[in-house]
Amino acid sequence: MMLKLVNAPQRVQRATALSLLAVIILAVVCIFAAGLSSISSTFSEIEEKRRLLGRLEAIKSAASVFLKTNAMPALDDDQLFLQGEHEAVITADLQGWLQERAATAGAQINSVSNVRLEGENGITLLGLRANMSGSMEAIHEIAAAVEVNQPRLFIKEMDLQSNYQEAYGLDTPPELSATILVLGAAEKTGLTKGADQ
Repeated sequence: MMLKLVNAPQRVQRATALSLLAVIILAVVCIFAAGLSSISSTFSEIEEKRRLLGRLEAIKSAASVFLKTNAMPALDDDQLFLQGEHEAVITADLQGWLQERAATAGAQINSVSNVRLEGENGITLLGLRANMSGSMEAIHEIAAAVEVNQPRLFIKEMDLQSNYQEAYGLDTPPELSATILVLGAAEKTGLTKGADQ
């Protein structure tokens, strides 16, 4: 083939050379376009993750501002209070609920500790400080589940950290480590701490 090309007329040699050049240029353009498309997609995904992280930070800030400006009112309707014979039973139920939400969302609970705060107007705040890890979507789903739960729960504190590091050639989604303080109200009347508190 090469021998035929070398002995071919100059016009054929030029046409062959131009054809090869066109194929090489087309291949380079296709590779470049695919690379640009991949980079654009990655940047779009990162931007979406940043917006989601911003929403989580806004939830954290809003809860903090709300608690500073609004004292917990006295309530007569028991549906807003956590139910249980003892504080230990209430926090165990909360822990089971949080484990279920995390499993549904695809997050992992790494550690949990019970929290008890004295509130006003005969109200005790009981809850959990939980350290969990998972995708941004999973942590967001858990935070949303807390906000809409009945009886009412709220996030008093939230600390978020990401393991994301920009690395070329690695397509691993960022994972968050979140420590949240989830609280709910329980009436002091008739509530005992339980044997393990």
